[in-house]
Amino acid sequence: EVPGVRSISAASSSMVQVKYANKNATSLVTGTTPEFIDINSFPVATGRFFDHNDLKLAKRVAAIGTTVKQELFGDGPAIGEEIKIEGQTFTIIGVMTSKGQTAWYDPDDQVFVPLETYQRRLFSQDHVSDIYVQAASVEEIASVKASTDRLLRTRHRIAPGIESDFSIRDFSEFITTMKKTSQTFKVILSGIA
Repeated sequence: EVPGVRSISAASSSMVQVKYANKNATSLVTGTTPEFIDINSFPVATGRFFDHNDLKLAKRVAAIGTTVKQELFGDGPAIGEEIKIEGQTFTIIGVMTSKGQTAWYDPDDQVFVPLETYQRRLFSQDHVSDIYVQAASVEEIASVKASTDRLLRTRHRIAPGIESDFSIRDFSEFITTMKKTSQTFKVILSGIA
């Protein structure tokens, strides 16, 4: 319904305890769709990510980040092992490539499960908290953003002049800011040295 979209993915996340044998970790469990990894440039290092069949059947499969892998399995293998999330058993089918931790967030401290599994089997939800939209080109970002805003306002039945009950973040703005911040750090560091 929105022209100029290359790909779309929905997601919901919760911080929960994840267990393996006598070890546990408090990690972000993210229910999402297979498109998530391409939109977010978060590839699988070993094994695989879940597919649309896993999603449709609400299978209890998971792909884990490298922080979760290290906390639960150390240097041992994780693929094929079973972990517990909210008391339910999930089979690990993939380990993600490390994205690296920032000052405020560790994307590697995540467990990814099919969105249907997250909604129906884990948390009894009928909504999502995030929708990731990838524009077909940089030139189309502004029009995709505007069209998405109009579509969501219509779906949420928000009258003109009323504030939206959602927010749209354009990560191209975030990337530009991060590049400027990174450049500032380089300038400061070179000035000190």
